Amino acid sequence: MVSGFLFGYDTGVVSGSMLLIQPFFHLSMLWAQVIVSATVGTAALTSSVAEFVADFVGRKVIIGTAAVLFTTGAIVMGEAETILVIIVGRVIVGFAMGLSTVVVVLYVKESALATRLKWLLGWLQLMYTIGNMVSNFLTMVLHYLGDKMVWQYLLGFGAIPSILQFIAIILLPESPRWLMECDDAEGTRESLILLRGTDQIGDELEAIRLDVEEERNELDKGMRLSKPPIIRILLKPKVRQSAMNVSFLHLFQQLSGISCIILYGGSMILLSGLPTNLSLILLNIPNVLYVVATYLSNKFEPMKDDRRQLLVSSFIGKIVLIRFVHFESTVICGSEQKDSFLSRSMCFSFRTCAMCTYTEFCGFCYTNWWDGSCLPTDLNNSYKSVVGRCNHSHTANPYYKFIHSECPSDFGWFVVVGMVVFVLAYAPGLGQITQRENSQRCPVWARKTSNSIARSINWGANLIISMTFLLLMVAMTKYGTCWMFTGLCLIGVIYTAILLPDE
Repeated sequence: MVSGFLFGYDTGVVSGSMLLIQPFFHLSMLWAQVIVSATVGTAALTSSVAEFVADFVGRKVIIGTAAVLFTTGAIVMGEAETILVIIVGRVIVGFAMGLSTVVVVLYVKESALATRLKWLLGWLQLMYTIGNMVSNFLTMVLHYLGDKMVWQYLLGFGAIPSILQFIAIILLPESPRWLMECDDAEGTRESLILLRGTDQIGDELEAIRLDVEEERNELDKGMRLSKPPIIRILLKPKVRQSAMNVSFLHLFQQLSGISCIILYGGSMILLSGLPTNLSLILLNIPNVLYVVATYLSNKFEPMKDDRRQLLVSSFIGKIVLIRFVHFESTVICGSEQKDSFLSRSMCFSFRTCAMCTYTEFCGFCYTNWWDGSCLPTDLNNSYKSVVGRCNHSHTANPYYKFIHSECPSDFGWFVVVGMVVFVLAYAPGLGQITQRENSQRCPVWARKTSNSIARSINWGANLIISMTFLLLMVAMTKYGTCWMFTGLCLIGVIYTAILLPDE
């Protein structure tokens, strides 16, 4: 449970803290994306090999190592005074995240009773959402204390649950299945006795032995055929289809936009035209409802026949969010004199007020929200522009206003409503089904390879989204970005309806 909270906290804390880090260091969008995606990139590398490494050294060693890395990264970020140090801390946390998310789930699956497995995996997902919610709530509370360095406390707080994870894994026994794979039958028996609290574990011990023996026989068969598991998966149509379905779920879990909500939720609200203080408050609404929706999804587990309908509902909910964001993006910079200075200015290229005011060196000049221009800010006086109609020497019109931290929009709340719809649709669909699927439909010999491929696809797609989201908002505008994600969700609906089986 602690591991789920830790993963959720370290994932979600960047959403709110970036609203404080960005103005503190005067970050460009590129640097903001580097900070966010540094963790995702390193997690993508370690998650692809974590299960194979755990087969050699054991589950406890990997989980304990991840806890140490989590603590180290949190301390580094908590003491950081430069951007590069923050990135180093995020990279360290990324290594820990890639190891922990894979091996903790593996440990739970190998150690839990079959009758309690779904319940435990559900609670692991629930604790992830709680960690996400707590990170954003702490950001809001600490921000109101007025300390400009509050982001250090937020990033450093992750050391507390990581220390608890380290203590917990020391007290727990090793995975009984891994011990059996190491031909340690006595160690397997002792581990089961500690986990179950009884010595009546003969049937379970025999089931583990038979399962390990079956996997070995299948692997030996593959060795005799001189075909690695990936080749055997591709050559067997039913196994290939199962592996493709799992990879599809992991791919579209990210491409449909969950990373945008978790990693950039605060920035999305801020870019909708709302001030930082209000953005931090409103960010808690979808996070709280995400916890509630995940809890209800665990409590009222859907029937197998509902699997396809839930997935389609998830995609439709995401399309609703995208359309809400698309509607809000109607605050467009109006026309302005295209003199030679403006033609060379980065500010003049921004088409929306939100993207204009997100950049330190630009501000929005307007009389009404539908009639504005993005102009370069006077660094000596942030209440006026260098040139243009909000420069005091250029015009005497007292009705022009020049702002550089928020936008004059009546529709910012649309983004929050869309995020609420998103999480309510996501939790019972892609959120739960992807978590539980994990290649269980594949034969034993194909599961590790299939899981590794699916996780690599998941983290890889997450990296692409996290590294490009804000830049896409500039290059394609909100309008184009919204249509891109709408198209991806529609592809997900088509694949789910046609190719994904109900059972």
